[in-house]
Amino acid sequence: MDSAADLGIVCVESMRRAVGSAVAIKIDCPSVFNTELAIAVTRQLEPQQLSWYEEPVSLLQVNQIREIKEGIPQPMAGGEFLFGMQGFEP
Repeated sequence: MDSAADLGIVCVESMRRAVGSAVAIKIDCPSVFNTELAIAVTRQLEPQQLSWYEEPVSLLQVNQIREIKEGIPQPMAGGEFLFGMQGFEP
């Protein structure tokens, strides 16, 4: 895997140990992954029970977002930079 992703996973695992299971953990991956890495990271993070996984790839990559969403159990979030019909239509 990617060393930055590995570090992020370790940090999320540490957060989960620190806050316990009653606290929701949300992570934002500001479009830094490719599809394969985005799915691999979420699979590694499944035990941490994320309440959402935000924007692992660019929101302009609609097909990749769909592939990631279909390949992971965590809820996904994103779109804060999209505006109007042009932004959301795809």
